Amino acid sequence: MENSILISTNKGGKWKSQRRTLSPGLNSNLTDDFLQSFHTQTKYLLEALEKECYNGIEFIPDELMGKFAIGNTFESFLDWETSVNFFNDDLPGFYEVFRRVLHLIFVPATKPIYQISVMWRLSGYEKELREMLSFIRVCWSRQHMLDKMEEFRRQENNGDLGEKMKYAHILYTKWDDPDEIFYQFLTIVAGAVESTESVMGSTLLYIAKFPEVQRKVYEEAKRVIGDDSERKLSVDDVSRLTYLEMVINETMRLITPGTVNNRYVGEDLDLGKRYVMMEMKVALAKIVHKYEIFSSLAHIDDYDFEFCPFVRVKGGVKIRLEGRRSQVEI
Repeated sequence: MENSILISTNKGGKWKSQRRTLSPGLNSNLTDDFLQSFHTQTKYLLEALEKECYNGIEFIPDELMGKFAIGNTFESFLDWETSVNFFNDDLPGFYEVFRRVLHLIFVPATKPIYQISVMWRLSGYEKELREMLSFIRVCWSRQHMLDKMEEFRRQENNGDLGEKMKYAHILYTKWDDPDEIFYQFLTIVAGAVESTESVMGSTLLYIAKFPEVQRKVYEEAKRVIGDDSERKLSVDDVSRLTYLEMVINETMRLITPGTVNNRYVGEDLDLGKRYVMMEMKVALAKIVHKYEIFSSLAHIDDYDFEFCPFVRVKGGVKIRLEGRRSQVEI
């Protein structure tokens, strides 16, 4: 593979040179829009978790967390006009194919022999990756992107562009190559989904294994959310979830989602309100507010880990949910 499919892993500073152009798509003036997406997708997630709670057995939450994250990405960054419920088979097969694409992209990193072009082709991975990408292009077709580029550039020329520009909208006005936009889409979805899925699963496990931590997270969530678990959280509400944020950060210290960083930071960066942290805090607070979390896995210091492509507990995180008494009484 001469060039990485994910823009962020390309050599030559390509990601760094494009970051400033795309930064407004992650701007804090979009926070209210982000929170609306988090609220909608958390509702879908809780509906899926309720089924697992009813079953009463342990399950691996990774796929559910991934569908939550990819739904947020479609609503927050892309130009999807309606809410997408990946738990309800909206865009059937997309999430599974996308996860497979991510796995294939990182095969050469975990198995260096496949960095040799001939070995990559003979393995069958190259053919499979092309087939998977063709499936994804059904959603993000070249013609669709050309139409969107024409639409948004016409709006730009007429002075009709709004102040709030989604990530995709910036791409439509600044990029000339629809294939480049396609790979930008892959990059932002990969970054938003894979790390979120990994960290949320690990945090739920951490909360399950330390009852005192779970008690404090619940008490904080109860203070912020109140009795109405359906209440939409504000920016101020999310900022008050300070203990939960510490737990998430401690989880990432113990189970680091990424083992390497292939980008060099040559200047101080303002991380702002941190989209992914807000996303995880909203969902995790609602989960702990509604359920007690348990796990039969061994002590956290005894886990084995695997890289695929982010660090995960080998064999998957396993948790079990029980509805909290206050929720049952209601």
